[in-house]
Amino acid sequence: MSKKLLLIITVVSTLLSCSKEDDNTIVGKYKMIGIIYNIGAGEDIFRSENSNKTIEFHSNGTITSNGELCSMSIEANSTSSGTYSIEKLTINPDDCNDQPINTAPGTYPLNITFELNGNELILDYGCTESCGSKYLRQ
Repeated sequence: MSKKLLLIITVVSTLLSCSKEDDNTIVGKYKMIGIIYNIGAGEDIFRSENSNKTIEFHSNGTITSNGELCSMSIEANSTSSGTYSIEKLTINPDDCNDQPINTAPGTYPLNITFELNGNELILDYGCTESCGSKYLRQ
């Protein structure tokens, strides 16, 4: 009986210790569902958008999009690419590094960070007030 119990404990321990792929991995494709902004009134405002803009995080640390990565534009009429850092939670577009982002009411240095909450991805463009875009995993 003790051998059977030991075998059961060993099998259960082995199964529980096996790591499965992390469900929160950033790798994958996301579709834009809206933009986030704050006009200084306190709370952030989410505006739903009907956009075909997508971004895709690849396992090799690169990111591609069918729209501009360096702006909150909802348009899906160009291609852009860049790199991302999981450690810093940043996106570095190839085509607009060290360029400012023009947003009302002014111009801010480009500093794109990201946050993943389940299947929702939020890009923050580093404005004085909130400005960003929200994507949903496809």
